Formats: sequence, C-alpha cells, structure tokens
Amino acid sequence: MRKPGSRLFFVDLFRLFAIFLMVQGHVFRALANDAIQKGLFWRIHETVHGLTAPLFLFGSGMIFMVVTRGRWDEYRKFGAKTWQRLRRYIYFLVIGYWLHLPSLSLSKTIRMMNPELLARMTAVDVLHIISIGLILLHLICMLLGRPRRAMWVLLPLGVACLALAPLVRPLNLPGPSPLVSWLTTQYGSNFTILPWWGYILFGACFGILFPESGKLKDERRYIIIAIISGVACFIIGFVVSLMIGRPFGIGSPNKPEQVLANIGGVLLVISIAWLLERVGFAKKIRKAFFLSEETLIVYVIHLMLLYGSVLSPGIATFIGPTLGMPMLLLVFTLISALTVAFTWGWHWVKKENLKVLRIIQLAMTALFIITYLVSPV
Repeated sequence: MRKPGSRLFFVDLFRLFAIFLMVQGHVFRALANDAIQKGLFWRIHETVHGLTAPLFLFGSGMIFMVVTRGRWDEYRKFGAKTWQRLRRYIYFLVIGYWLHLPSLSLSKTIRMMNPELLARMTAVDVLHIISIGLILLHLICMLLGRPRRAMWVLLPLGVACLALAPLVRPLNLPGPSPLVSWLTTQYGSNFTILPWWGYILFGACFGILFPESGKLKDERRYIIIAIISGVACFIIGFVVSLMIGRPFGIGSPNKPEQVLANIGGVLLVISIAWLLERVGFAKKIRKAFFLSEETLIVYVIHLMLLYGSVLSPGIATFIGPTLGMPMLLLVFTLISALTVAFTWGWHWVKKENLKVLRIIQLAMTALFIITYLVSPV
C-alpha cells in the first residue's frame, strides 16, 4: 500500500523515458545522414518519437493535478503557493523565448530585424505551450470548486483541442506573427495551442482520477482501464490510418488518427511505468530521479549543446546531418553525459543550499541582461 500523498515513483520513470526519447531524438534528427533517414529504421524512429511531445505534455498536466488536488483549497487562493507556481510558469515562457534569440546584442537584433526573423524569434515551442497551458489550467482550477468538477470542464476542452486542430493549424490568419504563431503553423511554429493543449488537459484528467487511497487494488483497477483504453486508442488510430491510406506515424501531428494513437501510446507508457514500479524497478534506479525533477534543465542544456544558443554555437552547427550510426551513438552518449553532469550539479546545489542557487541565477540573469543591452555586436 502506498501512503496517501506519497511520491509516485512511476511518474519519475515515465518522465525519464520521455527525457531519453527527447535527447536521443534531437541528436539523431540533427545529425543523422541521408542513408539513415531514408531507411526503415528512420520510419520506426519517427513513429516512436512522435510520442515524445505528447508524453511531456500529458505528464505536465498529470503532475500538475496530482500536486494540486492535495492542496486544492490552498491553490485556489492567490496566496504564496499560487504566486510561486505562476512565477515558475512565466519563467518557462521566458526561457522558451530566450532560446530563440538570434544575437547576444539588442542593438544587433534590432538592426537584423525583419518579418522572417520576428517569426523565428516568436515561434512557439513546447516550453511555451507548457507554460501558458499550465497557467490556464491553474486558473480553471481556481474557478471551480472541486477536482472532479474540474474534470468535466477539462475533458471537453481537451477533446475540442484535438478535434479542431486539423481545421485551425493549416489556416493563414491575419495578424502579427507573435500571436498567430500560437494558433497556426504559417510562421514556422512547431507547436500550437491546438492540438497540444489537449494532451495537457487529458493528463490533468488522468491525474484527477488516479486513486488517492494508495491501495494497490484501486491503482491496479485504474491501470487496467488505462491499458485497455490505450490499446484500443492505438489500434483504432492505426486501423484508420490503413483504411484511409495515410502513412502511420509520419507527418502532421494534427491528423486525428495519429492523435488517437498518441493518446493510446501515452496511456500504455504510463501503465508500463506503473507496472515497473510495482516490481521494484523504480527503487533500483532511484538515484537517477534527479533528472525527472530537473526536466527544464535537461531540456535547455541538451538543446544548447546540440543546437547552440546566443552564448555559443552547438555541435550541429559544425557537423550537420552527416553522421552514421556509430558516430551518432557516440555523440548521443557525449551530449547525454554532459547534460547529466550539469543537471546533477544544479540539483545538488539546489538541495544543499537553495539561497546560493538563487544568487547564481540572479547573477547570471543580470550579467546576460547587461550584456544584451550594452553589447554593440
């Protein structure tokens, strides 16, 4: 039996798997040569990695609700906990836009500015979606009395996000690119509100319904339902794809059959994570769970190492899509090791002395702002 309110280790396993897919997928997509990208391996690779973003978004909504339902009355007020949470989400948004900056100089950025650059700078990525999606989720919870009542609002909203995506995403809408990019792909956004918010909302529903009792029989019953639902969603999505003659797992994420299969895949992954926790696997790798606690750091550091940032170019800048499998695995191992090392250091400082970490954060932020404002080039 699990103590009510205790840590759900299967959630850490779930997030670790998503982190692995994210880092490995980015490395391979950035550096794999044409021979690899034209083979059967790549078809399978892209099908599997179509789950990466849904896993993160679903997990964000689920974790949000598991935490929130335990302190529902506290989070419904504009108190210290609420402001702390909202500041964190706004921080996600700032980091998301920071990763898109073209230069370490404001004056140079202004000189370079044109409609294409503005569109690239304000393109929406997964951090933007998580940030605003969780803020919206929190506001919905504040307006509603109880978690189960919230579910009856979140569930239809999630369905609407997924169902309307094929209609909205391809549109060419009038308006400034920083706003339109949240709705359509016309300015190059990889992520849009539709369908991606839907995964967050469905994750929140999963978190609401997950048993609070801590009893094994209650959790087992819930996971059995999740497995059956996951298998059904995946099979239906796959069969529909075959019936209409559309390649499964490849192409736009707003295809209804692909969205349904993704939801099924997410439910199966989280069910497998629960089963692995039950057989004791989670305890064996518990020391690695600092990575699941520092997902944002993992995300930012591996992107900087691979793609670069305003601070320095990344590995992909020098290598490009030229590597065969042995070198891909070597580079993946290198980037993973560096990311894990930095994340461990960050986590250790945060646990040992949070004030020191806050000072480091403030100093780094101040240094960047000053450099960005005064640097001429």
